[in-house]
Amino acid sequence: MNPTDLIKFAKNRAYEFTEKQQQALDEGTISEVQQFADTNTFFTTHYLAADNPRTQSGHGGDEALLV
Repeated sequence: MNPTDLIKFAKNRAYEFTEKQQQALDEGTISEVQQFADTNTFFTTHYLAADNPRTQSGHGGDEALLV
């Protein structure tokens, strides 16, 4: 991964997945329906794998960040 991609990945841990999905969609190797299904599965699986409701909702950090 080049430095720009590393920065993007640090900001967005789904960066690599979303880039691959967009590339496949652009190349026509997947349909919009398949892209939606893949994205839904990816994010649902990753959010629900968390052990606390805050992370499951897609938010990171702790209570101190909410103040």
